Amino acid sequence: MPHAVYEFIVGAAGDEITMRDNVGAFDLLRIRPRVLRDVSKIDTSITLFGERLSHPIFLAPTAFQRMSHPEGEVAAARGAGEAGAIFTLGTSGTATIEECVATSPVPIWFLLYWQSDRGFNRDLVAQVAAGGAKAICVTVDMPTLGDRRRQMRAGFKIPDALATIPTGLRSRTAALSGSMRQGHVPL
Repeated sequence: MPHAVYEFIVGAAGDEITMRDNVGAFDLLRIRPRVLRDVSKIDTSITLFGERLSHPIFLAPTAFQRMSHPEGEVAAARGAGEAGAIFTLGTSGTATIEECVATSPVPIWFLLYWQSDRGFNRDLVAQVAAGGAKAICVTVDMPTLGDRRRQMRAGFKIPDALATIPTGLRSRTAALSGSMRQGHVPL
């Protein structure tokens, strides 16, 4: 894996203080062993939005997965489906919602990065809903590209050949992906 791609995957915003805090908080979690218990009738299932799931495990979206694996989000959706987990495809994914839905027996969700162009949001939501997304997650924390210093130092750029969805709306995503391709501080 190229060094710049590695930095994209493991890096975080700014001085990575929040990432370090999150890792530290996660490290404080402990599994409390319970011994001599009847485990013959354990049920980890949940019902969410009318869907019965065998457990509450989800795969969160990450951008540009085909930089680290040739099948990218399609492979992640397939693996999630085999494990009975919901996969969430992000706006900066490199697979279509249709490709992900076709490979997973478990519902596929979509994460919309809210844009100031409401027509873009409407068209994108319609496209992924028609493609089989069972839920739309919305994030509003990306009004501008993130301050990803580690990636910038590594010279990270999105490869020109790496297509992102939504294919039908590609021209309207040029500002976001174009600035990332030019080496501006990416997501």
